[in-house]
Amino acid sequence: MVEKKINFPKDFLWGIATSSYQVEGNNNNSDWWEFEQFPGNIKTGEQSGMATNHWNLYEEDFQLVKDMNCNIFRMSVEWSRIFPKEGEINSKAIKHYHQMFDWLIKNNIKIMLTIHHFTLPLWFSKKGGLENERNIVYYQDFVRLLAKEFKEKIDYWCTINEPIILAMLAYKWGFFPPCEKDTGKMEQVINNLLRMHASAYKILKIKNSIKSVGIVKAVEEFIVLSNREDDHEKAKEADNVMNSSFFNSLKTGYLPYGSKEFIPNLKESFDFIGINYYHRSYISSEHFPEIFSTKLPNADPKYLFTEHEWQPYPAGIFNILKRVSKLTEKPIFITENGISTENDDWRKYFIISHLIEIFRATQNNINVKGYIHWALTDNFEWVWGFRPRFGLVHIDYNNFERKLKESGKLYGKICSTNSIEFSDTEILIKLFPDIHESMKISKNMFD
Repeated sequence: MVEKKINFPKDFLWGIATSSYQVEGNNNNSDWWEFEQFPGNIKTGEQSGMATNHWNLYEEDFQLVKDMNCNIFRMSVEWSRIFPKEGEINSKAIKHYHQMFDWLIKNNIKIMLTIHHFTLPLWFSKKGGLENERNIVYYQDFVRLLAKEFKEKIDYWCTINEPIILAMLAYKWGFFPPCEKDTGKMEQVINNLLRMHASAYKILKIKNSIKSVGIVKAVEEFIVLSNREDDHEKAKEADNVMNSSFFNSLKTGYLPYGSKEFIPNLKESFDFIGINYYHRSYISSEHFPEIFSTKLPNADPKYLFTEHEWQPYPAGIFNILKRVSKLTEKPIFITENGISTENDDWRKYFIISHLIEIFRATQNNINVKGYIHWALTDNFEWVWGFRPRFGLVHIDYNNFERKLKESGKLYGKICSTNSIEFSDTEILIKLFPDIHESMKISKNMFD
């Protein structure tokens, strides 16, 4: 009997991701390293320390990437490791990154490099960090150095990871450094991050003739749980801050805040767009008077499988891809999508249910270039410490032993065959029969 399956486009890219600070270890010249030293900043009381010791064990980690049949790997380089002090270049770190890239190239794995993923050099932070527009020149120096060193080795460049989320975490909600709650500063930082992106695009694309330069955006879908007019206005406002203003700036070249300055290099400053999607958010003044929620009120705990209490909604990834495709015809990558849980069956369900929605998008002529799962290994998950486990590979933090999870084996099978077999979905439907309709209607997609 022939196995029923759905087949992704022939040139579809399958990948997996890390970020430098979360896995490398000993990045002690970073603003985050200083931030961790103060009690209470990390919910678990932990410090990143050696993280997953990826800096020393990258060959073992990359072999796992290869074993899972991934053909693209997303990673970042640590700004504070390359520039530990203002004007001081760490040549040993550059050499080490060369060795990491060379391993991937030798093994026919494409590289997607994120230039900035949340962390800043401590010296940069002390000069006013992202609040100070004059500091953008230091980021430009960093980008120029990366282009000079690595432009022949990198396939896809991401200028900044989740600029809006970063600004909100640090300046609206106040639990990422510098831990302020100042809307004016948040807007200033968003403007500066867009300036940074535009300048990086110019350096990479125009000055260095690099083919594929993009930016990574976490896209949220907001669901209103009432008929109240103020809730609908709140949803529009949240969507504007999180989504619309960002995409409008990329389309028009105008900054979203302040004088709304026109930045010539900002307009259409991407060759691809990276989308990070984990969950949707709910708005209800009755249940969440101060902020939106990532879970439904009175939700059944058996459906809250994430350690962040994010309530997954697979169909949301299709909705977001459809929305972004109306804004641009350029390629779209899913650059992050994953779940923090100890329940590996739930992780398998999460992967398949979201991939089916991505397949739906490809069948609707949405230009999805590839899927990059978050994350390769369990890692240091920012203010949540080591407790949330996103990895397809389990890390024993006592000895840094790696072990591929069953979800990793399933993902490897999908990557290898460029398809999802119906038998895999049947098993998961039996485990989670009433979680979400997408698994049930997906049966019709299989050959």
